[in-house]
Amino acid sequence: MNTTAQAGRSACEIGPRMRFGSRSLSVHLLRGAAGLGLLGLGLWGFVVVGWPALLLIPPAGLLLKGCPMCWTQGLFETLAWRAAARAAKAPPGRN
Repeated sequence: MNTTAQAGRSACEIGPRMRFGSRSLSVHLLRGAAGLGLLGLGLWGFVVVGWPALLLIPPAGLLLKGCPMCWTQGLFETLAWRAAARAAKAPPGRN
């Protein structure tokens, strides 16, 4: 049953929610750069400063939505979401 709230939305907006992806590719890439930067600083800082540098690792995990592999999976989800949105906006009959 199609409600009026769902009438104007594309198929990818009605479908399942993304687990690790973002709505915007640029936001996802910025989150990845910041998360990997904090992760690298935390690990490098542990060697130089000691344990206080490890306090940078939890914010890195929040930015990456888990680990670097989770971020990579989210990148593929974001790209698939964008492809589905483009396909939903394409006029019928185009291949």
